[in-house]
Amino acid sequence: MRLFNKQLVNTGRQVEADFAKMICIIGMVFVHAFEEVGGFFPGPGEESSLAYIFVVVLDAIFGAATFMFCMGFGIAYSPNSDADALIKRGGKLLLFGYLLNFARDCIPYLLNYIITRDTYLISDALMMQLCNDILQFAGLALLLFGLLKKWRVSDLGLVIVALAMSAFGSFFRNFDIPELLNIRNGNLRTVANQLGGLIFGTVYSEDLTLEASCFPLLHWFIFVVAGYLFAKAMMRCSNKGRFYGIVAPCGAGLVTVYMLLAIPNKLGMMSEDLNMYYHLTTPEALLCIVATLTVFGMYYGLSRLLPDAVSRFAIRISKNLTKIYIIHWILIGFSLAAIITAIQLRGIAQDNWPQATTLQTVMFGIGILLTATLLAEIIQRVQQKREEKQ
Repeated sequence: MRLFNKQLVNTGRQVEADFAKMICIIGMVFVHAFEEVGGFFPGPGEESSLAYIFVVVLDAIFGAATFMFCMGFGIAYSPNSDADALIKRGGKLLLFGYLLNFARDCIPYLLNYIITRDTYLISDALMMQLCNDILQFAGLALLLFGLLKKWRVSDLGLVIVALAMSAFGSFFRNFDIPELLNIRNGNLRTVANQLGGLIFGTVYSEDLTLEASCFPLLHWFIFVVAGYLFAKAMMRCSNKGRFYGIVAPCGAGLVTVYMLLAIPNKLGMMSEDLNMYYHLTTPEALLCIVATLTVFGMYYGLSRLLPDAVSRFAIRISKNLTKIYIIHWILIGFSLAAIITAIQLRGIAQDNWPQATTLQTVMFGIGILLTATLLAEIIQRVQQKREEKQ
């Protein structure tokens, strides 16, 4: 029996993609909990290895890359993915990204300053307002994808564009735009690096571990294209079980070999410097694509074994993914600002701030995840009722 047909055979929801998005958003909440809580209240040194495994290793191989891949996968399966629709959605996501920056950082930072008159948080307000993250990348990626569709670029053309962008980004990364342009003003330096970081992998020369650009378009667009083309292929796959039965073990073997070589030596994107991941190279991007195909196979297998209720839950989470993402960041921003404000009002010097244990960080993540999921579901139901009345 042929694995692929000329006719479309898989045109409905693909449960493995829903599982992937569910695992991504759950994992992402805990990664952000470790990053943010660990950033303000770093835990004891003996717990750093666990944070490294969770934040760097698992997120690098199976996190954001899978999320971006699913974005492209969704474009192929969406009934409303013509060029104009993609451009419109891209513009909205780009706007939402900066509105989220204002809501999760600028507002709580401003409130902290009003209450405490301490400039500790507010001094970073400009940098955080211009911070580029997943929503900014998603907006730019959809805008670009819409333009490529409008220009009727072929699938082969998409591959060439994505590989060329990734290759260029691999060689033109981890640089400081103000140093190249001889910009000395502090605020202008921030603006130049943050806006330039939407496209290139920028960092601040005075501190190479401080991220200025999390998901530059050049480095990450390849995942959107890969997801889109993979979805188009899967639409014609007549036996997904057999396909994943071949692909998943091979991919797992390749990823395992890489991890055994890279993790002990902290090579490339396995480095503790997160810029090495955010600004990943083309070979690393291709490895992450293989890892995503592997977990897609795993999730497809799980969907066949687990009760249907789990699949329905995954679908629900998948539909609310953007809402959960936005809500969880706002909750984290306000929660941390509230904790820091309480500490400052007690007159505790920053050097004496408490350390957060791994258990406390995990519990913080669980609380954020449950609250964000519940609020997203409430908002979704309210929206559905409004649509039904109309």
